[in-house]
Amino acid sequence: MRHNAKRSMAARIKRTGMAMLLLGLVLAAPIQAHARAVNDNVPLKTMYHDPYTNDKVRMQNVYRVSRVVTGQETTGIAFNRPNDLFVGENDQLFIADTGNNRIVELDASGQWVRTYGADEGDGKLNAPEGVFADSQGTVYVADTGNKRVAVFGPNGHFLRAYGKPESELLPERYYFVPKKLVVDARGGLYVVIENSYQGLLRMDREGRFKGFFGANKAELDLMSGLKQKFYTQEQLDKETANRPPAATNLAMDASGFFVTITGGGATSRLKLLDAAGIDRLGGKELDAELVDAAVDRNDFLYALDRRKGNITVYDPEGRDLVDFAQLTQDTWQRGMLRYPTSLAVNAKAELWVADSQMNVIQLFTRTEFGENFFAGISHYVSGDYEKSKPNWEAVKQSNDMIHISYQALGKIALSEGRYADAMRDYRLAYDAKGYSEGFWNVRQDWIQSRMPAVAGVLAVVLVAFRLTRSWRAAAWRKIRWPGAMRQTGSDLRDALRLMIHPYEGFYRLKERRVPLLSLAVLVAAVVAAKLGSLYMTGFIARPADRGHIDLTRELLLFLLPWLTWVVANYLVSTVKDGEGRFREVAQASAFSLVPYVVFTVPVVLASNVLALEEQVLLNWLTSIMWIWIAVLFFVMTQVIHQFDFMESAKNAMTTVVTIALIWVFGAVMSGLAFNLYNFFYQIYREVLFRGWI
Repeated sequence: MRHNAKRSMAARIKRTGMAMLLLGLVLAAPIQAHARAVNDNVPLKTMYHDPYTNDKVRMQNVYRVSRVVTGQETTGIAFNRPNDLFVGENDQLFIADTGNNRIVELDASGQWVRTYGADEGDGKLNAPEGVFADSQGTVYVADTGNKRVAVFGPNGHFLRAYGKPESELLPERYYFVPKKLVVDARGGLYVVIENSYQGLLRMDREGRFKGFFGANKAELDLMSGLKQKFYTQEQLDKETANRPPAATNLAMDASGFFVTITGGGATSRLKLLDAAGIDRLGGKELDAELVDAAVDRNDFLYALDRRKGNITVYDPEGRDLVDFAQLTQDTWQRGMLRYPTSLAVNAKAELWVADSQMNVIQLFTRTEFGENFFAGISHYVSGDYEKSKPNWEAVKQSNDMIHISYQALGKIALSEGRYADAMRDYRLAYDAKGYSEGFWNVRQDWIQSRMPAVAGVLAVVLVAFRLTRSWRAAAWRKIRWPGAMRQTGSDLRDALRLMIHPYEGFYRLKERRVPLLSLAVLVAAVVAAKLGSLYMTGFIARPADRGHIDLTRELLLFLLPWLTWVVANYLVSTVKDGEGRFREVAQASAFSLVPYVVFTVPVVLASNVLALEEQVLLNWLTSIMWIWIAVLFFVMTQVIHQFDFMESAKNAMTTVVTIALIWVFGAVMSGLAFNLYNFFYQIYREVLFRGWI
């Protein structure tokens, strides 16, 4: 009985344990499913490149991951180091599955169609790294391991192979190791050969050598230039040849232009070459490790960066728009890249991206926001502004911080004759040129409608001013100004007179002590003029957000050079037996800034009524102002210290050098002071952490 009771108890414990285990699995299943859902919907980090502020701004996703292909679900064999992708005429995807020595073809939906080069025989591939399919379905493979180009028919059967072409123009030690390739409309092959600094190797459809195309230029640094200039020919022959870098990948757009990538170093070169080999991008050298690029049917260019693990999109004019995706070395999630190798774009502007370390291929599909964003840019660049309007309205509705949408809406408003609306939108886009076009038309309309009335008012004011001249003069004389204000007014008149007659003015200034109130008012006027130039200059002359002005920094950068000049000029002149005292140098330097006030006020006012083409007048006035100030500083040095012309010139140059030394010394001392402060602060934190106080 006791034995049976024990067995019954054990059975109940076992059943209870099984029930708890099943309950745990049931409860854990939703948690795991939720975790998988979170991983499958990781938001891509999308950054918008603002062309006016040069900032990168986080914005809504323009792409999302809609599918991940591993190869196992389509071919029964998982991908092993997929190295190249190509999208064919019908959006079928060709994959250079390097580690499995094969080319895999998938249809537009990602289903397996056929495999190339896996069977034994002449068509057997060995570590293929590039693939291309022409409009007839013929597949060309950079059969890297076999050092050849293999060609297959549309049904997958092997047709022929191209080895190293026979040509006297090819060096004997030219190693034919194909890495990537494209084929033009006439059947000509353009092949990236490993470490081939000569450029892309060209072959005709018969495999005959036709030359090189799109070679890079050698980088000539300073040392190489000096060697070329001073070394003998014998010494130069012993030097290692300065070879241009070799292209590492290429693609071809619908117009037959070639996209070439030169990577492998700290920077990468991205080129868009026409038939003549001219780079339409103007030579983009990027801080990136580009590995592949593709162009869609609307001429958007997509570049894949292995170092950052992201994709950058360029508009049809070559300006970078956005980048998305990101690098990960942790647990892989959809949308994350670990070691990206290739990308390809289909007719829907969907992106297939291969990752050879994760052995997966991801399909990036545009979001609704991305569809509106890219459609708006495409219509805008092509000049179809009206068609782009609903796209930009939708973009603005989702994100009102994207300046390019306001630029496009401004262009639309301008073409529709809504000039005030165009000015508003262009201002939000920080586009001074577009704003000026709208402003020109608004100003023209204002002049035509109000000019007679304005002219009449000005005439009445002028007549009244002339008729009341004697009365105003008498009234002015009756005013009893306090002594300090009267003295300040007299000093300010002397400052204006000094502008026109600097030698006379500085000689008079040397013989007197200017009250501190007068100097303070003069410096305050200069500061006020600076503030006016910062906050009141017209948008066309200063297309910036006034709210982002760092006032402290601006004033320091404006006043510190003047203060440093006062100190440095006095020190240098004292060493050189100058007669000026510090007070004389300081007050003369303050009076030398008067042209800044005199010129800045009309320049700021005029900047609000002049169009962009007329701003050159303001540039001239500003240049004249700085030249005038420099002349006054020079004359001041000559008069205050009683130097002749050459002594003054030497003193001015020495003062400039002294100013630079003072700034360097100040920067060094600031750094040391910060380090000392940080040292004691860390000690203080350590003491607090250990509870010693």
